[in-house]
Amino acid sequence: ITILGEFKMLSVLMPAFNAEKYISAAIDSIAKQRTYCDIEILVCNDCSTDSTEQILKNKLKQINGLKIFSLESNQGVSTARNRLLQEIAPQSEYVAFLDSDDILIEGAYKKALSALNNSPDTQLTISKLRMVPSEFLDFGGELSEEWPVLSGINLASCIFRKKLLDKIGSFNTSMAYAEDLDYMLRMAEITKEIAHFEDVVYYYRRHATNATLNAKELNAGFSRAIMNHMMRRKKDPSLMDAKGMFRIDAPEMLARARVFHV
Repeated sequence: ITILGEFKMLSVLMPAFNAEKYISAAIDSIAKQRTYCDIEILVCNDCSTDSTEQILKNKLKQINGLKIFSLESNQGVSTARNRLLQEIAPQSEYVAFLDSDDILIEGAYKKALSALNNSPDTQLTISKLRMVPSEFLDFGGELSEEWPVLSGINLASCIFRKKLLDKIGSFNTSMAYAEDLDYMLRMAEITKEIAHFEDVVYYYRRHATNATLNAKELNAGFSRAIMNHMMRRKKDPSLMDAKGMFRIDAPEMLARARVFHV
């Protein structure tokens, strides 16, 4: 393995619930990044009722650096991520997230890790994602330019310094939707040291059970996250706004993302 620069370990955190169809491919896509960096893969099984647990046990035998944790009852993605935040190796310097149904592209972390390595002040990087039909990831085929490319709307497009996450603390377990937006808004309030990249680093799998398909609940979660952000800033004027954290993509791309179906 050729390690990129002299940076320390990258920890990739993955919550998983009933992910039997996709989780193997998701984990494999992380493991393939090891050609250029040292990675530990931390997965939390959120009390799945399908074959996710057995798949993870099999993967444990195949992939070095994979660690599996389990919740005793189904508690949601935020609790699963919070458990994983507690399990990060002490020597790890960087943290990334990936959902159990998505796929990293080849060299996904290379440019962002180089930026973090070469710029000690940079606290996080934000790249782009492309939304693709599940069939494309399962069976291959032509990549369509019609599939939306988006920036700054998902944790998996980012790499964070571990020290920044230590300051932010836990995910809000009372939020079933937009908990990732809430988390990133809390980051925006304390840092502007952000590096943006145009590269697509992962494929967001579109399928019938995507949480983002529940538009009503998702919009309510977005509204709550933004309201919480505004209330925190009103209470503490030293907190910053979210300018610099979220870039505005072309309106037509956002509209297409909302109606994009498998």
